[in-house]
Amino acid sequence: MLLAAPRCRDHRIRNCQSPDEVSLLLGSIGRETDDGKRDFAAMSLAATSGLRAGDIASLTLDDMNSDDHLFYVDRKGMRSQMSIDNVEKL
Repeated sequence: MLLAAPRCRDHRIRNCQSPDEVSLLLGSIGRETDDGKRDFAAMSLAATSGLRAGDIASLTLDDMNSDDHLFYVDRKGMRSQMSIDNVEKL
């Protein structure tokens, strides 16, 4: 009987966007429509919070607390709060 050795995964550091690239991306989103505002908010959260796409997609307005500048995210069975101070006002 042969035992299989586990595969070694390539542990390269992933490239990330520069601040200029993020600014260009955010600047290309038209915020005149509700869809544009939604897209801008989602991309801003992705760029400033490190949230995964699934976490952002599952957010609702009920998860936002604009008075305290917080939003709440359910991750790994726990509800976490994060600041929205880094996200530009729509």
